[in-house]
Formats: sequence, C-alpha cells, structure tokens
Amino acid sequence: MKLFIIGNGFDRGHNLKTGYWDLRTFLEKRYPNFLYSFESNYNIYSGFSDEEKQQLLWNEFESNLANIDEDIIIDNAVSIDIGIGDTLYSYFSEEFKNT
Repeated sequence: MKLFIIGNGFDRGHNLKTGYWDLRTFLEKRYPNFLYSFESNYNIYSGFSDEEKQQLLWNEFESNLANIDEDIIIDNAVSIDIGIGDTLYSYFSEEFKNT
C-alpha cells in the first residue's frame, strides 16, 4: 500500500493549472452563462478587460467571502456537470502514460 500526502502547493509544484484564472478560462469556454452569473454576483462584468476582471475578482471576492450566500452558489452550480473525475483521469493518463 502506498500513502500519498498531498498538501498546499502540490498542484503548483507540479505545474497544474489550478488557479482561479485557469478555472475561469475553462468556465468561459465551456459554461459562459454560469461564469457570467457567478461573476455578476461579485460585480465583475463581461465588458471589463481581463486585467480589470482579475483586479476586481480578488478585491470583491475576498471582501465578500464573509457574506457568501450558499443557496445562490448551489442553485447556480446544480446545472453544471464539469466531470472532475473524467478530467483528472484524462489529464493524468496523458501526462503519465506508459511508453
């Protein structure tokens, strides 16, 4: 049996694209309506430049963490099927394939 202990920084240490902006890019391509709805909750609008969105995202997001409405987040997320298991399997199969 092997025990893997994965801590903070594991993803970045292995060059995995796990930052919010990476997730945002994925959502923008695959689920633009969800992304717009999510960001509009934090006053981040589609007409803003990427630089403005990045600045507002963390300013507004961190300011509003104490005021999160879980019901809104759950309602918005219920319709999304991102397929985390399939995504990870696909990535790691390609990254570490036996050759």
